Amino acid sequence: YASAARPVMEGILEVDPGAKILICGPSAPWATGFAGNHEPKIEDWVEYITEQCGDLMYGMSWHPYYDGYGTAYMLWMSDDIKNHMDNVQEKMQFKDKDGNVKDFKIVGTEGARYDVPSDHNYPGSANYESALSTCHFLNVMSHREYYCGNMLHNMFTNVETMWPYYTRINNEFFCSPTTKLYELYYKALGDVILSSDWYITGENGEKGPYWSES
Repeated sequence: YASAARPVMEGILEVDPGAKILICGPSAPWATGFAGNHEPKIEDWVEYITEQCGDLMYGMSWHPYYDGYGTAYMLWMSDDIKNHMDNVQEKMQFKDKDGNVKDFKIVGTEGARYDVPSDHNYPGSANYESALSTCHFLNVMSHREYYCGNMLHNMFTNVETMWPYYTRINNEFFCSPTTKLYELYYKALGDVILSSDWYITGENGEKGPYWSES
């Protein structure tokens, strides 16, 4: 992975020297090994990738699915990833383009309240309990300066059932309580919230009937 990532990172930074690049971190760090496998171990992945790409990377991504595993455990796991990056940084002393010693960041690039599926329906990732769970998670993680971004995942994108962003009833979409929570954060923290678009493509790739800004 590191040997494949480096030339891509170098190309990005050549075009945009100010780009902040996240390296791929653990998807399921609570498993016995990376992505549920026994090898490599989480700490081995984090430290090796940091050693090989630390001069180019801004930080590391991971996927916190909370409640599921509790928010306290997510916090511990995030701290653990950060500590392993810092162990390498202490040894390697990577510097940014301005000559400053790097302080690696973490971004949750995918996550939501984990709801055990029942017949491919995930109401627990879009209901009021999910909004409270997400609020708890974001408020706790905001106390870590290294944790600098979070994305709510379109969890298990099955449009026939439930989305964290939208609930579908017949052919209409309605904002879920979790979406309303993000709108509340947007009003309070609008300068640090990014918006994005999503839509469903038709069979021939054309834009489908369901589209929204989020």
